[in-house]
Amino acid sequence: MHTPKLSNSIQNIDHIRISQLAPPVGALNPREPVLKASNITPSDLAVALGLLEGDHYKALQPSDYLQFLSKGQSDRVKLYIQTNEKIRVWVIKSILYYDTASGRSEVVKFYINTAFVSPNDSLAYLMTFNNLFQECYSMRNFSSTAAISSAIQSVSVENLKATMKATRKSLSKKVQAKLPAIYDIVHPHSNHRGYHEAIQSAATAQEMDICIPWLAVHLKELHKVFRQPLTVEVDKQHLINFSRHNGFMDRIKEILYYTPPNLEDKRHGGQLAYLLNELRDIDLSGKLEQQLSAKSEGFSTRESSRNIDDDLRLVGFAVS
Repeated sequence: MHTPKLSNSIQNIDHIRISQLAPPVGALNPREPVLKASNITPSDLAVALGLLEGDHYKALQPSDYLQFLSKGQSDRVKLYIQTNEKIRVWVIKSILYYDTASGRSEVVKFYINTAFVSPNDSLAYLMTFNNLFQECYSMRNFSSTAAISSAIQSVSVENLKATMKATRKSLSKKVQAKLPAIYDIVHPHSNHRGYHEAIQSAATAQEMDICIPWLAVHLKELHKVFRQPLTVEVDKQHLINFSRHNGFMDRIKEILYYTPPNLEDKRHGGQLAYLLNELRDIDLSGKLEQQLSAKSEGFSTRESSRNIDDDLRLVGFAVS
């Protein structure tokens, strides 16, 4: 049970946060266009992901975190987590849609370009990737970046050796050099050091304020503080554990510090409608992931049945 002081502090911040509520996700004009998959660029997808996850982030109240940690009940926190998980599963499903290594490789490359292009890259470089100036990493949407990175590093994708080798062959050296940064974001080593370094790096102070954080890491850190004892014994007296209270409030304020990128001028351009339509039927019961795992094993067997270099030649790459 949480202390009254902690509860009151949370309520005070709630009143401030309530004014920042986002428009309801999915409340789209039925007449607005829905982009087709063939017309979606990495930039379009990054915009859609920024709108969707930004809406969920802005809707979260401090009391949601407290309810989730104390009772496991918060519809808004659960919706945020479920949406991020749907994105991860959807990326895996999209990669495994194609029967050929070349098709799967192109999808992996698409998501890598969606996930990460540095904001410091030159315009000429970005133009070579269809104006990828708003990709998730550069717009500091670390929530979607983590979902895409987790999907690409999943067993179902990484087991496809020919697919992944073809992907690496097709990427420029500049992008290949950046791949460790994508993978490091979701790596839990040193208390998610890679994620914290990424979220704290920005070209300007203004950019530092703009971010969609990866909620899973912050919930983990909040839980570590929340499970500390409510009281401490001092001179045989039980006193309120103010260290717990102050630590929890500091973590809450850290999560609330950020503002999602402003993409409102693109809300009704069809990108968000496309993404919502794609995620609508993604099943999180585990059945879909089992099906995808079985499909991946079949592809992996086929890829392993012949020399990977032979497979790359069939895909169209020159192999020395």
